[in-house]
Amino acid sequence: MPEHLSDITTPKEDRIMAITATTPRANSTKTMNNFGWPNLASTDDAAAATFYGRIFGWDWDVMPLMEGMVHRNAHLGGLQIAGLDATMPGLDMPTAWTNFVYVADIEKTVATARQLGATIVADVMDVMGEGHMAVVLDPTGAAFGLWQPGRHTGADAVNQPGTYTWVELATDDAKSAMRFYGELFGWSYEKQDMVSMEYWMVQLEGRAIAGLMRKPQDMAQMPSHWGTYFGVADIDATAAEVTDAGGTVLFEPMKMGPGRGFAALDPQGGYFMTIQLDEWPAE
Repeated sequence: MPEHLSDITTPKEDRIMAITATTPRANSTKTMNNFGWPNLASTDDAAAATFYGRIFGWDWDVMPLMEGMVHRNAHLGGLQIAGLDATMPGLDMPTAWTNFVYVADIEKTVATARQLGATIVADVMDVMGEGHMAVVLDPTGAAFGLWQPGRHTGADAVNQPGTYTWVELATDDAKSAMRFYGELFGWSYEKQDMVSMEYWMVQLEGRAIAGLMRKPQDMAQMPSHWGTYFGVADIDATAAEVTDAGGTVLFEPMKMGPGRGFAALDPQGGYFMTIQLDEWPAE
């Protein structure tokens, strides 16, 4: 995450909390072709709900799906923040966060993605009237979701402690990725002046919505992927809480552009990032 990034959009005991109590602001940035919803598929969704509730202060609602399966939505201050499902039984899927992009016409977007060299992991499906979804691998192998809103219009709060804050593509082939997403979503790119890595800001309608970087050497063994960031109010307390709750802190809190952050694995192996911004945006 670049140094001058300015547009990034606990548990309830008496001891130091990982998240300071906040009243989340409503999300004013819901636009088509922009990221709008993080959803976790976990090999143990009940345990994941407990873990993330403890780390980020989330409460959960439960929506019955097919027999023996439910969907959970995380809430903070009464606002909808993120989703959680169990991985599909029998498919040997790892625990992973998926970042969903709002689109106006999902059938057309999926067809275009396929023509541009993407692999469709999950074709368009209706989600009980909440919206239509699909899951795609870009030509460099990074997974992302598509969401055409119905009743479900995505995250109600972003860019503040306890909420969806940033997304970032780490890829082996930045040029191919930029061409793909530019043609699919109309994104443009602004290269950052950084010594340690090649990094671009993803722009949509004059607004920075994501980051894109060529994978650095220390990530060489990881596949191309979209990283999911959540904001926190106290990064050091959050790191301690992740460990205490059974997660793994992959590196200690460090300077990350406009704040401090770290990468972690939840107890089921789901990868996520956290960041405490030096200054939280006004919207």
